[in-house]
Amino acid sequence: MRAEVILIYPPICPGHKPFYSMPPLGVTYLATLLRASGIEVRIIDAEHEGLSLEQTAQRAVEFNPRLIGISVMTPMFSSALEISKRIKFINKNIHICFGGPHISATLDESFRFAKDVDYLFFGESEVTFRAFIADRYSTTGAIDGFAYLKDGEIVSNPKMHYIEDLDTLPYPDFNLIDNFNIHSYKIPYSNRSAFLPIMASRGCYYNCTFCNVQCIHGRKLRLRSPENVFTEMQQRYLYQGARYFVFKDSSLTLNRKWIEDICSLLIDNKLPVNWRCNSRTDEVDERLLRIMRKAGCNLITYGIESGSQYILNRLQKNLTVKDNARALRQTHKAGIQTHSIYIIGSPGESIQSIKETIGFALKSNSLFVQFGRGIAYPRNGFYEWGIKSGALEDKLWYVNEKPLHRETFLINPHCGGGLNLPGIDQEYWIKKAVIQYYFRFRYICQLIYASVKNPYLVINALVSMVILVKWRLDKESMSKKSCKN
Repeated sequence: MRAEVILIYPPICPGHKPFYSMPPLGVTYLATLLRASGIEVRIIDAEHEGLSLEQTAQRAVEFNPRLIGISVMTPMFSSALEISKRIKFINKNIHICFGGPHISATLDESFRFAKDVDYLFFGESEVTFRAFIADRYSTTGAIDGFAYLKDGEIVSNPKMHYIEDLDTLPYPDFNLIDNFNIHSYKIPYSNRSAFLPIMASRGCYYNCTFCNVQCIHGRKLRLRSPENVFTEMQQRYLYQGARYFVFKDSSLTLNRKWIEDICSLLIDNKLPVNWRCNSRTDEVDERLLRIMRKAGCNLITYGIESGSQYILNRLQKNLTVKDNARALRQTHKAGIQTHSIYIIGSPGESIQSIKETIGFALKSNSLFVQFGRGIAYPRNGFYEWGIKSGALEDKLWYVNEKPLHRETFLINPHCGGGLNLPGIDQEYWIKKAVIQYYFRFRYICQLIYASVKNPYLVINALVSMVILVKWRLDKESMSKKSCKN
């Protein structure tokens, strides 16, 4: 089979097939627009298939493409560099471009390290990428959000324009993913077996210091029409068998009337699906949560971040500990499960604030929680603070990042980018928090009760516990080895 363009979603843990994974949405939007323009394109989901870097490069070249595009998140950058190097070694005539969150944050910096890369795309690139391909890879025009090398010099055009009318985008065609099978993907918080991701809005106007989502979608909130969102869900249900949807929006509740209108369409048309989304705790109340539950929402992810008001203030969340506690309580009361995310090791963190965070989490009764290090991603506040304070020892950590070969759910699979805070062993506190939360009688009873109400969760519960037990044993083994050494 031949394709002019191959798009790659790189493996987070090369050579390791994760139990949980999700179809990549960004590259699927790109591929769908290209196909609509008559361009043959395929997607390689190397993460889902557990391909090694060599296998990823080889698979891509076998399609005999003219151009290969690689979507790059910051922890994937070193892997993307290696894949591009292997591709050029096999066939130096293939054009290679990078895009995605990391490229949008670092702009043309990648050319310092990406000797095998020909083009870079910044921000959401559906329109500009399609125009570039249709123009037969011409660099003569002023392409928006684009960089390339000319006679050894970098030519860079800043990202100036975003797609205002998101309804003009076609629904992403997941069948463009090589070997796509909707039933082969799994997520831990689904109560149905067949699911697909969906994005109903783009942009976020908040200023949380740990986030750099604005690098790719900008600050202005842009919304698909409720009818457009509902129609996509309905078609996925009817023609692809999707029974569960994962909204990838930064927060699905940024515009209250809009989310209520989406819910009304789902309720009025009695579409028998469930879904989950991200939200902020100050954007929900009992009435909205009841509407969302009636419309099929079964889980909400909240970025709680900390149980310390001092840390929340430093993170510029514009939230209070009371806001977070109230929203969690009301969400559970509405019959919606929660997935809470916490950061251990934010700027200004202390042992006391970490204890407050763990204490808050233990009271939260969330079905899933994640505790992670404060990661300094380029152009987020952690990165800038880390460089100034010396807490980030290697500002180019992503160039030499070596992902660990392990399951990524609940456990951060990456090594670099963490802030090093004097007197605080973040790994110790993360391990302590995970063990205290999941290995307690009350939580186990809660998980059993949730699984009885929804038998599909039993599989996820068992897999999650195996992952956690294995992680705990690996940590203890590593600790013993360190003591002996």
